[in-house]
Amino acid sequence: MPVVNVSVLADHVAVPRRRKLVGSLVSACAAFLMCAPVAGAAFFRTSVELFNPQAHRRIPLRVYRAGPRRPLAVLLPGVGAQPGDYSFLAKYLARRGFAVAELQLELPGDPSIATSGNVAALRAPELRSGVNSLQYAIRELKRLRYASTRPPAVLIGHSNGADVAMLYETERPGQVSMIFSLDNLRVPIPRTSDPHICSLRSDDEVPDADVLPDDEQRVRFNIQIQHARIHHDRMWNGATLAEKRVILRALDRCLKDRRRARWGT
Repeated sequence: MPVVNVSVLADHVAVPRRRKLVGSLVSACAAFLMCAPVAGAAFFRTSVELFNPQAHRRIPLRVYRAGPRRPLAVLLPGVGAQPGDYSFLAKYLARRGFAVAELQLELPGDPSIATSGNVAALRAPELRSGVNSLQYAIRELKRLRYASTRPPAVLIGHSNGADVAMLYETERPGQVSMIFSLDNLRVPIPRTSDPHICSLRSDDEVPDADVLPDDEQRVRFNIQIQHARIHHDRMWNGATLAEKRVILRALDRCLKDRRRARWGT
């Protein structure tokens, strides 16, 4: 039996009620893709901690706009990230109807993650641990009705978190419907059209060989690769408003392309 600790945090986001605010907010949202209210007055952020007995490992999460009818989107952070460091992405997805789980991959007491040498090989244990935590979290969040049990999950990862997402698809194919990568550097992007895969690339990091598909593979599998003038270490809440807008536009395009690929609309 999994151990689940839950607490509701003070992160209440209300939809404005006064009509005179609506026009200005709508125009701002259209320009910046930073807010898009959905039906209902508010959403809440919930702190959840799962425990995987097989791996003997805690899995702390922050869940935004949980609900048994909402499709699940999982955020996978980069090395050194703290809970809430990708809240601009979490809130964006929550406002579009997802139950969003921000997964904490690193725990106090874990060994330091390699940053030099053969990084891909040295990080293999951490990446596999992340895959195991991700699989367990997806299953339990659906079982506990934090999200819908039916649609496949959507994965959004940055750096090492995006590598976890790619390894997850490689080793457990068919369990997600979309992967949006912010600059994965070590694990090759699976050459597949299902799930739909998009990657936004930084302007200051070079991925390992074979991580990115070549031009023929991009066309064949409809893998979306976009280059941006954003540093790798700024693809989180620390990005400027203009940089966040680039990230959210790329994510929005990926979601729309996924919908067209799956349902032809």
